[in-house]
Amino acid sequence: MNAEAAYLFRHALLRDAAYQLQLPAERSRLHRLAFEIVEQLHGGPAPLPEGPVPLEDTRLPAHPTDPVAEDLVQHLRAIKERGRGRRRLLVLQQTYLRRAALVADRANRAMAAALLWDELAALSSGAERGRCLLRAASSLVDAGRAAEAEPRLLTAIAESRKAGDLRLEGVALGSLAGVYSDTGRLAPAAAAYSQSLEIARQTGNEGDIGKAWHNIGTLHIAAGRLAEAEQALQDARVIQRRLKDTAAECDCIANLGIVFRNVGRMHEAEAAYLEALALNRQSGNRRGEGVCLGNLADVYFESGRVQLALDTYRQALAICAETGNLRAEGILLGNLASIEQEFAGSETARQSCLRALAIHREVGNRRSEGITLGNLAALLFEQRQFAECRTLYEQALAIHREVGNRRSEGSCIGALGLIEMETGNGELALQRFQQALDLLTVHGHRRAVGVTLGHMATAHRRIGHGETALTLLERALAIHREVGNQSEAGFTLCELALCRLPGGNRDAAETLWREGQALLSPFGATLAKERLADEMRQACAKAGVPPFE
Repeated sequence: MNAEAAYLFRHALLRDAAYQLQLPAERSRLHRLAFEIVEQLHGGPAPLPEGPVPLEDTRLPAHPTDPVAEDLVQHLRAIKERGRGRRRLLVLQQTYLRRAALVADRANRAMAAALLWDELAALSSGAERGRCLLRAASSLVDAGRAAEAEPRLLTAIAESRKAGDLRLEGVALGSLAGVYSDTGRLAPAAAAYSQSLEIARQTGNEGDIGKAWHNIGTLHIAAGRLAEAEQALQDARVIQRRLKDTAAECDCIANLGIVFRNVGRMHEAEAAYLEALALNRQSGNRRGEGVCLGNLADVYFESGRVQLALDTYRQALAICAETGNLRAEGILLGNLASIEQEFAGSETARQSCLRALAIHREVGNRRSEGITLGNLAALLFEQRQFAECRTLYEQALAIHREVGNRRSEGSCIGALGLIEMETGNGELALQRFQQALDLLTVHGHRRAVGVTLGHMATAHRRIGHGETALTLLERALAIHREVGNQSEAGFTLCELALCRLPGGNRDAAETLWREGQALLSPFGATLAKERLADEMRQACAKAGVPPFE
């Protein structure tokens, strides 16, 4: 073939025109021929499916046609058959659609998998249709499209009930509860999870029982019931270990890490994340690896290992982009903004927050939307833009209450107290801090309790309640050390120095100040540190002593 002929054949528009010139019957014949040639070139026909579509991820024995399964499906779509040939065509379509969907799922091509499962559902009926829709919904959740998953799950549940497939109903209810939870509807999520657990007990499927307890544990985390979350997750892990279900146990360990971090058991949290990370890498679960790295980055940052945190966040983001985990990518961007605020500037941090916010809204993640609005408000607080900051915090607070995020609700109330403190409303600030403290204490959020105690102490110091401030600072410092919150421990030591200074013991105050500054040094130069230094200079001048510089 000469160059001109090759060009004519390869040009997309000409190629399409040549294709359209073929009569329908001839096109069908050519697609059948292409299908047969491709199939034979890849080891011959794949085996027919055995049994119904699996409810969970399973690894079919590999077949040489797997890499070209979607190509074979494309040819099958264009083949027209009559009579007995239509039945054979349907079997081939179902065979290769199932294999193509499973291959796409394994390759983290979630949207492609969802479309293939949808197509297979359209060729199926009864419980089998429900199973295909369940798998399509799971792939859509993985792609960050929970809103699109919900109607498929509702249809899958309806099909399961018509067909009397109790296990399908239970698993689909658990998946629907996950969608409710991810989109901030905790009450219907709790009801659906309870139904799912009850059905798992009826069917006697231990794996489903373990999964149900795991799901209930994650719901407790979302609602701030951390003791209940830990118990449910430990119950799930016992079952998963007995069944040697490494993948499920890995997810459970990672969620236990979240519980440990929220209650301030940072060493246990880090150990859990590292264990889950190793298991994910061992099993080749790149999606899980990205999520675990993001969790580890949070721990590294909070314990002062800032460069390691930055590097780990970047690794996590790269893996989330690779695997199409849009929901996790949004969460990571919001968390990364906290570091960028200190090391890359407020505009870089703002852009990360805005990207995160857009993703949360796209995927329907109301919980993270509220958290990211709070992060944006914190940027404005640093810039002393209190009116805009208050508006964003109030929007965030409304979402936290809507989705039942008690920890963030408490922290947000405390942040509103900071605005009152900085605008001269000391007594109102103390009321806000007490509200926040009560809420956070009830739900066992030790780290946030320590932060709020420190804020209360600052408010008391500024309105002249020195002894009260000292008492609160000592309590706050004990919690910061207990939970490994290095940055807040540094700020609290500096606050203690300012409280000690009026007593006349400059040397002791300077020792506390320098100890605090040493803890803060890994966290970069922030406006908060600069303002604290200004307060130190003013306090030293008032006490008639040289500043701690």
